[in-house]
Amino acid sequence: MYAQTTCAFCGQSFQHCGLNGDGARLCEEHEQGCAQNPMTRCAYCHKQFRGLEGYTTGVQSCRQHERGCAANPHTKCSFCGEHFRSVEGYRTGVQLRKEHEQGCTKNPLTTCAFCRKSFRTLPSYGTGVQFCKAHEQDCEWNPLTSCSFCGEQFHTRNGSSCKSGVQACKEHESGCSRNPKVSCKFCGELFASVPGYVTGTRLCAEHERHCMQKSSEHHMCRQMPLA
Repeated sequence: MYAQTTCAFCGQSFQHCGLNGDGARLCEEHEQGCAQNPMTRCAYCHKQFRGLEGYTTGVQSCRQHERGCAANPHTKCSFCGEHFRSVEGYRTGVQLRKEHEQGCTKNPLTTCAFCRKSFRTLPSYGTGVQFCKAHEQDCEWNPLTSCSFCGEQFHTRNGSSCKSGVQACKEHESGCSRNPKVSCKFCGELFASVPGYVTGTRLCAEHERHCMQKSSEHHMCRQMPLA
């Protein structure tokens, strides 16, 4: 009498009819498409799936279906409510939903927080969220693109600079002639930034340490009584 392997879901038995353990293999294949296996039934719409011999199992078919099931809340845009179905061999509904949300017009992250301009996704170039973030760093309504001392505004012109308006403004402020931190408080000397090397504020701070020492030594010398 041959040994048997029983399906863990429906109880159907499969006999071992040789040294290759055919019963165990057949049982395993059966379980992947068994109607009693909960993993062959969609968790959202409860549709049942059976395997296609030589192609896919019921469990695999169910998982693929779930990623694009209309009843799956993860296939619905959280901003506009649009549903996305899987495109076989291309993207699942969940993936398409994620890509859509990055450029959805109702996604607040695709609208500039300063000028309210909206940005859409351009395939192969960038998402609406990415374009919006880059724009905000250059937006003329962004207060961080204007020098807080002289009022000069900075922004990237036609992509000619690798620095954004915010970055350029920060560098300018460190050497702006109206910045009180670039003027020595002892002798009044002004210090300008050396691009790519050191800022005016740093040069001034280093100078003041030296200048202050000279000033205190001179003051002490004048206070000493004559012999």
